[in-house]
Amino acid sequence: EMLDKAFHDAPKVALSALTGDGLEQLEETILQVVAHQQIAPAEAVLSNVRHIDAVRRAKGHLHTAYETLNDGMPIDMATTDLREALNALGEVTGVSVDEDVIDNIFRNFCVGK
Repeated sequence: EMLDKAFHDAPKVALSALTGDGLEQLEETILQVVAHQQIAPAEAVLSNVRHIDAVRRAKGHLHTAYETLNDGMPIDMATTDLREALNALGEVTGVSVDEDVIDNIFRNFCVGK
């Protein structure tokens, strides 16, 4: 009942990390959800405290970058916050963005380069 309140109508699968029971059902359920797009981005749930913190930090950095640009400041001024947002999201996805990728993204936008 507590899971139903927390995750509403999201599919639930019982599994055991010890024995592996339920892993096949979990894979099938994930494929069904993704294939049928049953969970909208607004309904996505993060349950890991570290991930929640990382997403909050990313949101804060994106907000700061937006405000910087909205105030008419050059894109260069927002670069640090955008990099920090990318790094924070990388903590959730496991994908890190190296400096070369970031430099390539901003190369055409940054004043004086």
